[in-house]
Order: sequence, then C-alpha cells, then structure tokens
Amino acid sequence: MGRVSGDPVEPTGAWDLTAAGPQRDDIEATLAEASALIKLAMDNHQAHRNGDAVERLPSLEARRRAMLGLAAKARLVLRCVAPPPGDGLDELIDAVSDLPCNGTRVHMLCSPKHLSGSMRNTLVEVADKGVHVRVAKCLVPHLVVADGGAALLGTRSRSTGTKMIVVRTSGVLLALQTFFFNIWSGAASLDDYVRLSDRSLGKMGSRVLNALSAGHTDNVAARELGMSVRTYRRHVADIMRELDAASRFEAGMRAAALGLLSPGQCAP
Repeated sequence: MGRVSGDPVEPTGAWDLTAAGPQRDDIEATLAEASALIKLAMDNHQAHRNGDAVERLPSLEARRRAMLGLAAKARLVLRCVAPPPGDGLDELIDAVSDLPCNGTRVHMLCSPKHLSGSMRNTLVEVADKGVHVRVAKCLVPHLVVADGGAALLGTRSRSTGTKMIVVRTSGVLLALQTFFFNIWSGAASLDDYVRLSDRSLGKMGSRVLNALSAGHTDNVAARELGMSVRTYRRHVADIMRELDAASRFEAGMRAAALGLLSPGQCAP
C-alpha cells in the first residue's frame, strides 16, 4: 500500500519510553512547533482569505457531517483523535469500524477519559475489527485526517466553545500529521492500557506507583505508605514486572504514557 502524497513517514519500531535528554527535548520542541501551526490554522486572519483551503463549521450538524464525510472518503489511511464523549464519538466509531475490511488503515488516538464505562468495551470491539487504537495521557484537539488530503481540526474552550474547521492546505496538513505521529509514537496500545489499568495494578499498586514516580526514596515512600521497606520494594518489583520495565525510571515513564498516575504526578 503506497504512501499518500505529502504524508510524513511514520516512525518505525518500538518507541523508547526511557529516552531522555536531547531526544525528548527535540520531541517536545516538535510538538510545540506543531501546536503553534495548529493555532495559526485556527486563528490567523489569513484563514479568512484562503477560500476553499479552509472551511469553517459553525454548527454541530456541520461538524458531524464533515467528520463522517472525511471518514467515508478515506481509501488508504484515516488518522483521528477521538472527540469528547457525546460530541460525535459514537458516530465516528461507527464510521471507522468497517474501514479496515475495505483495506483502509485506521489509527485512532483516545485518552483515559474515553475508556470509562461502556466506551472501553466499544473501543476494544472496534480494535478487534482492525482499527489501531492507542491511548495517550494528553491529547491534541479533535482531529481527523483522510488520506493526507484534508483534515478536520477542532478545539474546545470554556470561553469560545467548540471551534472546528476543515483544512486542505498542504503545509498545515503536513504539520498536523507530524503532530499526530509524535503523539501516536508515545501513546500506549489499547491492549497495554486495558491490561495495566489502575484496576489491574490494584489500589496499593497505584499508591506505590505514584510514590515511585514522585522520586521518593524507599525509606520515605515506605514510611508514607505505612509499610516496611521490604514490602515496598516487593510492590515496586511487581509493578516493574507488570509494566515490563527494566528500571524504575522506565516504569515511571511507561506509567505516565499509560495515564496510570494520579493527577499532579509525573514521571521522573
């Protein structure tokens, strides 16, 4: 299956979640640049002069129609960031679930919030049909890119509500796809997320994981959790085994990528 014109090359191999220093700094810089381009596409006054290159979607019906239209037109690859639950997510899942049977690759990014309640089972079912689903701790705005030729981009804020446009400008499309790939590369597979959710780690495992990711010494962490150092270290070993991590640092990085840390916690 050939690469779509203007389509950035997808990273190959497993993403190194233990990467640090310049490599991760470069990734963060790339994401910052892509974010700036997204804001430019949304807010710059030149968008008003691009004619057919930018189409603003003022109503919920127009937004859903454009989203489903892009999904229906995809022939080679469809990349999407799931919209918030209740904002067209069910319709998007229905639209993409049969695309793999027709030879279209589908890559869908979602967040831990999308996996609450019955939506988790829905996403597992669509993954079983061939849709590649990954879970990212933090997501870019709602995004649908069809064959690298057109993209729907949306943002939501308390002050302005939902803004959504369809973009066909090649430079912006390239930036959006690069942005998508960077988030995709660091996201966890749906299978890993389901397997390593808070429920599978258990309540105590989650508390130990947060202490571990906060960088506490074993003595301090054990004292705060009300257990012996030996017991704490046994929990740490269990978590590292569950996360398939070779080091505590890698365990913290994988936990952050999987969204397993409590709010306010981060990997070292």
